[in-house]
Amino acid sequence: MTPNFIPHTKFHRASWYNEPGQCDWYWYAPRKSWKLDRSDSFYNSLDAPLHDIVKLLHKRGIYTTPSCAGHVQDSIFYENIWDTLNQQSKRIRSGGIQLVDPETKHSIQYNDPTYKLPWNKRKFVRIALQHGTIGCLGVYTKNQNIQLPDRIPGFITKQDGLFTIYLTKSDSQSEIAEKWNRFKQMIL
Repeated sequence: MTPNFIPHTKFHRASWYNEPGQCDWYWYAPRKSWKLDRSDSFYNSLDAPLHDIVKLLHKRGIYTTPSCAGHVQDSIFYENIWDTLNQQSKRIRSGGIQLVDPETKHSIQYNDPTYKLPWNKRKFVRIALQHGTIGCLGVYTKNQNIQLPDRIPGFITKQDGLFTIYLTKSDSQSEIAEKWNRFKQMIL
């Protein structure tokens, strides 16, 4: 279990967990299985620009992978996230925290008396400011007759075995919304 940065091209290889009501930052562990979740709680856990896209793909029977619309935030936002992660790490060492996967509802009590965050505050903020501007959506293509475009303006498409990953980088929240709206229009 780690809150460390994972390349967006590998999001589909992870199960994502967070501590509900405590922190919006996700922890991840290797993914063991796939399931098509259509619950309201799952859809409500999605970034707003991806909500309708994922629902549309699911209605077509297309499995999506863990995703992120991208987030353009300032350094204060990430400093606050680091402070919360630091508090979580103290609780991990002294009794543990309860982490929940919003997709599967699987819950883990994470306890490690030797746990330390993988970065100091300054390094975390520096990496997060760049990492957060990237958005990704993966599609699991095994045994599916998928009719999705190979090229969508503003996106790079990567293949990883049975997965197609759509990546985008944005400089503002309005650009994020615009790009994902374009994506939605291309798959309608």
